Amino acid sequence: KDIRSVTKERIIEEIDLVGKYFGAETVIISTLTFSNNVQTLNDWVGIQRVNEMIRQIARTWKFSPTNDLSSVRWILVQEFGNFTNQMIWTNAKHIGYDVDLNFSVNGWEGMNADFLLDRFEQVSKFSYSHSKPMVCAERPNGINAQSCVYNKISPDGMHWCSPILGPRYSASVACLLGCVYNGELSYLVERETYNIMNESIRVCEDECNQRFMSLVPVESEWIDDGVTLYSRPT
Repeated sequence: KDIRSVTKERIIEEIDLVGKYFGAETVIISTLTFSNNVQTLNDWVGIQRVNEMIRQIARTWKFSPTNDLSSVRWILVQEFGNFTNQMIWTNAKHIGYDVDLNFSVNGWEGMNADFLLDRFEQVSKFSYSHSKPMVCAERPNGINAQSCVYNKISPDGMHWCSPILGPRYSASVACLLGCVYNGELSYLVERETYNIMNESIRVCEDECNQRFMSLVPVESEWIDDGVTLYSRPT
């Protein structure tokens, strides 16, 4: 469907349904990524719009004990889109595209992003062709190229290589859950206001995304033998 069909109201409806039928108190939403389905730069702008919508919903979410439709107290954002975008941009730079790797600039994903649409020649009307900077380890020669030496980021422009991205993905989920259930935050739920709790969680959320959903190297102490990242009750 058209990315424009995704609205704030529909996202909130899905969150309420998760709370109503699964009893979830904490919901983690991953930001959208680039894929073969992004056919135009307008599509890409639409992806960024939805991602910002997700962030806004999470920041402004208010839990109401009187709301029988949902039990969701907290919404956290996993910046998976940011992580995969950084990987695509860095890979594109590596194989010869003119790409700026300054990820600290606000809105960098939308700047000079036309290189993403450099694709293989389409051979089937039932599927979209792959983006070369997304799937290639070497930049193919020729305009009508239909294949390349594939990288270990994405095998097909739709899915991600779990052995490479999976560890950071799993670690980020555990870290985000820990923002709610680890340490002293469970104490704050009982004794402090919702706003103070929300502020603490947003700081923790940002730290988790900076640590795992970016290309910042993971500290060696987090990958030693015996280290665990799962959330646990205090």
